[in-house]
Amino acid sequence: MINIYIISNIVDYDSIILYNILCANKYINNNLLKKLKFLFLKKNKNKRSSINDKLKYFNNIHTLILNNNNSITDEELKYIPNIHTLDLCYNILITNNGLKYISNIHTLILISNKFITDDGLKHISNVHTLNLLSNELITDDGLKYISNIHSLSLNNNKLITDKGLKYIFNVHTLFLMSNKLITDDGLKYISNVHTLNLFSNELITDNGLKYISNIHTLILNK
Repeated sequence: MINIYIISNIVDYDSIILYNILCANKYINNNLLKKLKFLFLKKNKNKRSSINDKLKYFNNIHTLILNNNNSITDEELKYIPNIHTLDLCYNILITNNGLKYISNIHTLILISNKFITDDGLKHISNVHTLNLLSNELITDDGLKYISNIHSLSLNNNKLITDKGLKYIFNVHTLFLMSNKLITDDGLKYISNVHTLNLFSNELITDNGLKYISNIHTLILNK
């Protein structure tokens, strides 16, 4: 078991990533939590009290990784609205309602969150960098809410079609890997993108490249 009192004497909180230090509350000092800048809490399956009742102390953290924590719910997110980078991958209890609490976050990772839908995206339109890989409920209609995001990953989203791309023509960096419904016709909407990843899109042909000839960085490998 890791004792955070010992850690506080030997590490720099600006550079350390702590792994699962919240598994036992008896070792946690709330003043120490406020000093943390980076925190990695992956695959927590302990009782809710092991992490959830500590999130209110995390609002000054720069980077918080909470992927695959099956106890984190929407309500806990209200404690961390000012975090710079937040990873909520594979959190099965996060829904659209929780996103309203984290609307001002710089970088948000929502890979494979089963209950995030189009309606939830309207809460995070101001995010700078957004990763929505494998969110199976996101459709073309939802993209209108995130049209001004700087960097956007829509990899492996099965419901995204050419129609949706017309909403995201202002995106700087766009990842569209393994989107089976994107065709040549959709590329005309994203001709002004700076960086575009079309890896493993089977319906993209040479004919479609005429629409994206001015893109700075283009990835097409299959």
